[in-house]
Amino acid sequence: MHVEKYKKSQVSSVINHDLRTIPNHTNEDINPTKSHLNYNLHPGNPYENLKIRLSEVKYLKMAKANVMASWAITCPAALVGSSSQGKFFEAMYEFMAERYGRTNVVSAIVHLDETTPHMHFKFIPVAVVGLEEKLSARTVINRTDLKQIHREAELYCEKIFGLEGLILNGATAGGNKTITELKLERAQQKFIKVSEDLEKTKVELAEVKETLKTLTVDLKQIQPLPKVKKIPFMGEVVSVSDYNQLAEDYNKLSESAKQLEKGIIYWKQEKTATEALLSLSERELFTLRKEEGHIKARALENQLKILQDEHEVVLENNEVLSEEIERLSFFEEFYLEFVGNVSQINAEAQEFIRELLPVRFVKDFFENVYAAASGWLRDLTR
Repeated sequence: MHVEKYKKSQVSSVINHDLRTIPNHTNEDINPTKSHLNYNLHPGNPYENLKIRLSEVKYLKMAKANVMASWAITCPAALVGSSSQGKFFEAMYEFMAERYGRTNVVSAIVHLDETTPHMHFKFIPVAVVGLEEKLSARTVINRTDLKQIHREAELYCEKIFGLEGLILNGATAGGNKTITELKLERAQQKFIKVSEDLEKTKVELAEVKETLKTLTVDLKQIQPLPKVKKIPFMGEVVSVSDYNQLAEDYNKLSESAKQLEKGIIYWKQEKTATEALLSLSERELFTLRKEEGHIKARALENQLKILQDEHEVVLENNEVLSEEIERLSFFEEFYLEFVGNVSQINAEAQEFIRELLPVRFVKDFFENVYAAASGWLRDLTR
C-alpha cells in the first residue's frame, strides 16, 4: 500500500490511466487484451464524483492545492487467483471508504490487466473544521494516519480472512515501498534484461560473421558458368544449382548480419536509456530517503521534547509529593503528642471527679461529658 496526492492539473491523466482511456500506455506491464477484466467498486463516473464533491467543500482554488489522493492497494500473494481475491478488494474498499468518508470517494478501480492485481482507491481529502468541510490533504493524510493505517488494515483483514501478514508482509517490512522504489526496481530489472539481450545479439552476430567469412572464401574459389551443367568448386565440379544455393545462403546470412547489427545499435540505445532511467530513479530514491530522514529526525525531536516535558512534570509532582510527605510527618508527630496529652488529661480528670465530686448527679454529668469528648476524639483521629 502506498499513497499519492494529485493537483487539479494531474487529475485527468491519472483517472484516464485508471479507466484505460489512453490509447498508448507508457506502462509496459499493461496487457490491453485483459483490460476488459478491470472493474470499479465505487458507483458513478469518477469525473462527476470529483466535480460534485469539490463543489460542496470549501477550498482555495490554487494550482498547488491537492484536490485528490490515491491509495494503491496490491492483492496479497496468498490471495492472488483465489476466490478471496475479489473479496479482498471489496474489504479494502469498505475499510478505506469508512476511513476517509464514503461521500469523498472518487473511484475504486481494480486492475487485472497488469502483472499483479491491485486497486487504485481515489478520494478527496476532506477535513471537518468546526461546522465546515474543508479540502486539506495535509490534515487528512498526516504522519499519524500513515503510521497507523497499515496496522489497522492488517487487523481489519485478519478478522475477515483469518490470516496474518496480508498487509504487514515482506513487501512492507521496514516501511511500505513507494512508487519511486518500485520504479527503481523496474528500471533495474529492465537494465538487466536489455544487457542480456545485447550480449546475446553480439554472440549471434559473431557466429553469423564467422559463417559468412567461410562462405566468402568458398565463393571466391568458384565462378558461375550458366551454360555448363557442372563447375569446379573447391577442387570439385559442382552444379550451377548448388552454386546458386550457396550464393543464396550467403545473401541470407548477409541480411541476417545487417539485422543483427541494427539490433546491436538498438540494444545499445536501450541500454543507454535504461542506464539514464536507473540513474534518475536512484537519485529520486536518494532524495526521498533523505527527506524521510529529515522527517524521522523531526519526529524524534518532537518525541524527545514530549519526553522532556513529561520528565519536568514528573519532577514537579515529585516536589509536591515530598512537601506533602513532610507535612504529613509533622501532622503525625503533632497527632501523637496531642493524643498523649489528651489521654493524660483524661486520666487526671477522672480521678478529680471521683475524689472531689461524689455527688451522684454531678458525677453522672461529668462522666457524660467525658464520654462525649472521648467519642469526638475517636472520630477525629480515625
